[in-house]
Amino acid sequence: MLTYRNFLPESFVPGRLYTNGRGGQGQLGHDITTSNDAPNCALPSAVMLPGDEAVVDVSFGSGQQASVACVTEKGKVYVFGNNYKSRLEPSKSTYIQKPQELRFPSDGLGEATNIHVVQASCGGMHSLYLSNAGHVYHMGGDIAKPKRLQLENITYIDCDHTISGAVSRDGSLYMWGKSPHFPFLTMEPTKVAGFGPSEEKQVALISIGSMYAAIVTTSHELFTCGYGGHGNLGHGSRRSCKSFKKVAYFSERGVEVVFVSCTRAQDGVKGGLNPKSSGNEGPHTSVLTSKGDMYTFGTAHKGVLLNLSKKTGAFNSGFDELIPYRVGDKVRNELERGHEPYDKFGPFTFCISAHIHAAAIGSSERDGKVGYAWGCGSNDGRCGVIRFLIGCNGGLDKMKCYLMAPNRVGIDNTTERVWKPNAGLEGMEVVRCASGRNTMGWICRPR
Repeated sequence: MLTYRNFLPESFVPGRLYTNGRGGQGQLGHDITTSNDAPNCALPSAVMLPGDEAVVDVSFGSGQQASVACVTEKGKVYVFGNNYKSRLEPSKSTYIQKPQELRFPSDGLGEATNIHVVQASCGGMHSLYLSNAGHVYHMGGDIAKPKRLQLENITYIDCDHTISGAVSRDGSLYMWGKSPHFPFLTMEPTKVAGFGPSEEKQVALISIGSMYAAIVTTSHELFTCGYGGHGNLGHGSRRSCKSFKKVAYFSERGVEVVFVSCTRAQDGVKGGLNPKSSGNEGPHTSVLTSKGDMYTFGTAHKGVLLNLSKKTGAFNSGFDELIPYRVGDKVRNELERGHEPYDKFGPFTFCISAHIHAAAIGSSERDGKVGYAWGCGSNDGRCGVIRFLIGCNGGLDKMKCYLMAPNRVGIDNTTERVWKPNAGLEGMEVVRCASGRNTMGWICRPR
């Protein structure tokens, strides 16, 4: 059985970082490329850090060219990728080609420079870092070096686009930034009403999406807030919410929520907001329960909800889910030959929702915890699956790589190997994953 504690930094497991997808500005952290669209990388390849340090956390920022920050077991931070607004390090470089250590200067608040970082989160123009002392540091824009915020006893952080959030040890929730979808935000960390030690609910985790947010409470309930025009809030409508509202579906059925992932790296969508039809590009939400079940809701665009089996873009289809859909239940468009229920890839232990694709860590009887990806894997190999390289019938599936079912990540199990640089994730167990708009990362350890 899972609890929210399985997803706190104290439970992070060290391993080696692998990345795949778009790499035009160093966001892959390595030099291995495919023979098709260098410097992209179609299957995950290892990121070599100085001293071959083990990684416990990784985060990808917004934008077509992502910023990346990874945290090592020793508490160091290495950054690479797009350096827009100095969100990664205080140089004038537009991007960082290879991982370099981020230094934390004296902040005048009595903390030494050699802090031990346990979690990182990259946004659109800024980055956040959490230390094992419960302190939060931010940088980007006018703040060229990591600067400590006036927050104490923080246990979890997240940010995306221009929004930030932090959870304290007593269950209080703090948010700050600027967004039309969150009218209560200010530019300084502010306690969100309704959550904390003196309130009925205490917060355990927060997921910040580009236009909305979700929290899991210590009583395993789910609350969502912000933009909801694609059905991504899970309340049975396309209405937005100006404050956090409980997703009643789970509590009414006694289902315990332990983790949630809002769509990241989606500061703009084709077709605009509040669409009048279904299947449009937009946000979609993934949720894990204590039993390892996965639920999804929001747009069904290109299969991101795992509620389809026949390949489709899902435009004007009526396949959107406005209330949580359990992965493995009856799909909305059955293949003529049928399909195996998608919950066979579980129980699931982690999930992420990205721009127009999604991923999870599932279970394999032979290989243990493995990575799966689905949705749109076109253009740059962002899903890290062999299907991008060989298609359904052989040949590069570059522009219509729509994955309706979970596809195993990083394994080239074809008769004739088409992936030359390395063996992907063969022999590895996946313990954590993350995604930007077009790039993904996998923390793995030997099986």
